[in-house]
Amino acid sequence: MPTIETYKGYYYIKFYDAIRGYSTRRTTGLKATAGNKTPANRKLREFNKTYTGGAHQLLDKKQLIITLDDALDEYLDIKLLRPKTCEVYRLAVNHFKSVLQNSLVASISKTDYRRLLKRFDERMLAQNSRSMYLRHLRALWKYFVKCGYAQENIITKIKYVDKAPDPIAPADLTAILNFLYNKSKKQYYIIKFLTLTGSRISTALALDWKDINWKEDEIRLRNIKINQQPFVFPLTKELKKLFQVMGPKLGGNVFGYKSRFGLIFWRRMWDDKEFKVKRKYTLHQLRKTFYSSMVNSGISLDDLSKVTNTDTRTLKKHYAKLDLQRIQKQLEAAQ
Repeated sequence: MPTIETYKGYYYIKFYDAIRGYSTRRTTGLKATAGNKTPANRKLREFNKTYTGGAHQLLDKKQLIITLDDALDEYLDIKLLRPKTCEVYRLAVNHFKSVLQNSLVASISKTDYRRLLKRFDERMLAQNSRSMYLRHLRALWKYFVKCGYAQENIITKIKYVDKAPDPIAPADLTAILNFLYNKSKKQYYIIKFLTLTGSRISTALALDWKDINWKEDEIRLRNIKINQQPFVFPLTKELKKLFQVMGPKLGGNVFGYKSRFGLIFWRRMWDDKEFKVKRKYTLHQLRKTFYSSMVNSGISLDDLSKVTNTDTRTLKKHYAKLDLQRIQKQLEAAQ
């Protein structure tokens, strides 16, 4: 039978939930004081009216059988969010769905949430990417709890790190490329491509030989994170050299990696005794390095936004000072 128990200074109703297969708690919202004992018992009696000794029977059948996809659609319809924001919600939910054994919202547990965090580790997601996905999932679960679809918000936040761009030092980048060139051509090719384009890792992994247009001197890339959104990057002389060395094909994956896990070599590189770079860098810093290099070379943030499919506001937030220095040099040269 459900009972009242004290947990972290509050009264909770403890009961066995057959849907999840274990005992769980539901908060009464009352602090554990002598004066709140009576209202806590009143809430327990109300709860018992919908409890049948096995599964906790929710008042509305919809609350019991609604799937994560349907609940998400309902949330997005109500909130009327921007398309890009909706895409982030869907991406976050897709990550979660990949580790779920049951898609009913009522059955999703903290164990499933731990599986999601493990998935993030396996895919080597950057901290800020994790923070973004979990922030949206937490808002979603808050709505689920309010509607009675879920009993508690199982999502916790991960801190977003707002720091200045930290590009890889030129000498270190040269050392990294030289090491990979001698160690593994396959590893060198993808890192060289990321260096020359500033592409997202997921975008590079999805590149097909058919996406390279030799006649028009352009590469058709896709933003895998946001609804496969296509954009074009110029096929520069350095990129042509790279692809020609690799041996152009009529079709098929360019780099031959099925997932980000194949790029674990980047982390292991620092454990190699022959590798001489002392400071550790992340793969994402290749993108930051490209941004900094392009702005220093005179490319405007607006143009950089187009060829990298990055929100101009994001670039201006981090590279405005560097862009101002570029403009200052141009003004001084013209005066």
